Amino acid sequence: MRVVLVGGTGVVGGQAARILRARHPSLGLIVAGRSLERARALAIDLKAEAVALDISERKPLAAIEGTIDAVAALVSDPDDYLLRDAIARGAAYVDIARGAAAQSRAYVVASLLDVMAPVMFASNWMAGVPAILARKLTAEFADVDSVSIDILFFGTDKGGPDSQGVDETLSHPFATRTAGEWRFRPQMSDGKRVRFPSGVTRTAFAMNFADQATVALSTGAKNAAIRLALDSAFNSAAMRFIVHSGLWAAIQGPSFGWLRRALTHSPSKGGARHEFVVEVSGRLADGSAARRNVDVLAPKGQSHLTAIGVVANLERVLGLQGPRLRPGVAVPETDADPDRLLALLKDEGVQVTMG
Repeated sequence: MRVVLVGGTGVVGGQAARILRARHPSLGLIVAGRSLERARALAIDLKAEAVALDISERKPLAAIEGTIDAVAALVSDPDDYLLRDAIARGAAYVDIARGAAAQSRAYVVASLLDVMAPVMFASNWMAGVPAILARKLTAEFADVDSVSIDILFFGTDKGGPDSQGVDETLSHPFATRTAGEWRFRPQMSDGKRVRFPSGVTRTAFAMNFADQATVALSTGAKNAAIRLALDSAFNSAAMRFIVHSGLWAAIQGPSFGWLRRALTHSPSKGGARHEFVVEVSGRLADGSAARRNVDVLAPKGQSHLTAIGVVANLERVLGLQGPRLRPGVAVPETDADPDRLLALLKDEGVQVTMG
C-alpha cells in the first residue's frame, strides 16, 4: 500500500509520518510538500519516497506514478484540487485542515463525484480524537441528553500555519444542538468552569468546531457543546473581548491576515501538554439515569494528538489493524472504532482515564 502525506514535512505531518512508519514498517510512505529538499530529508530518515507537490495545480498528484491507496491532506486545499484528484485516482482521502465553509463545500464536491473509496472529512478537534471517544461513552446509552467536550489549549503549544479554521468564523454565530433543536449562539459564549485532568481549572467557551455538528448527529444528543479554554486567563479574556466587541469582524479581509495569524497561530517549538474532558449524560436501556466521562492528557501536546488522530483515520480508511471503512463520504464518527483508537493512544503515551 502507498500513502501520500500532503504536508508531510509540517508540524503534524512529520509526527504522523513517524508514527505510521513505526507501526507499519512495510507501508509505502510518500512525503509530499512544497519543498522537495525538506521532503527528502524526512523521507531518507523514514525510508520513504519524497515528492514536491503544488496543491494550486489542477492535478496535484500527477507527479506521483503508480497506485495511490490513500491521501492525507494535512494542509489547506482551497480549490479542492487535491480532493478531486484523490477521488479521480480511486484513493482513500483524509482531510484535517478545513474551516467550516471549506468543509461544507467539500461535502458537495465529493457528492458530485464517483467516490470509490472512503473520503473522510476530519477537520474536527485533534482530527476527531475527542469525537470518537464521545461515541464510545454514548454507546451504552438508550437516550443521550448531553455531550460536552471541553478542551484546554496552551499558548506555548506548537502548531503549523494550517492549524486554522476557527479563526475565519470567529465573528459569526454558529449552530449548536440545544434542547433538541438547532440554535445559533455567538462565538465564545456559554462559559463553563472546568477542572481538567492536570488539576487546572479554567473557563471554557463554546466555539465553532466541526464537532458541534458531528458529535450531535452521531450521538443523537439533545444538547451538544464543544468548548475551548486557554491556559492563560488573561489571553482568554482578551480574545473574548476582541470577538464580542466586534473588533474581530473589523479585521477580516486580506489586509489584516497577518494580525489574525498572530492572534490565533502558535509558532512555538512546543513543550506544552494538551488535555480535554468529555462528559455524557442520559438514560441507559433500563431507564436509569447515568453519567460517564473520559479525561485525556497528552504530554506531547496538541500537534502530537492530532498526528495520532491522522494515523487512526488513515488506518481505518486503509483497513490496517482492523476493518476497512466503507467507501463514501465519512466523518471521524462514521463506523467509529474507539477501542482501536484507545490502543493507539496508549501506545503513544497519552493518558486516558475513563469514569
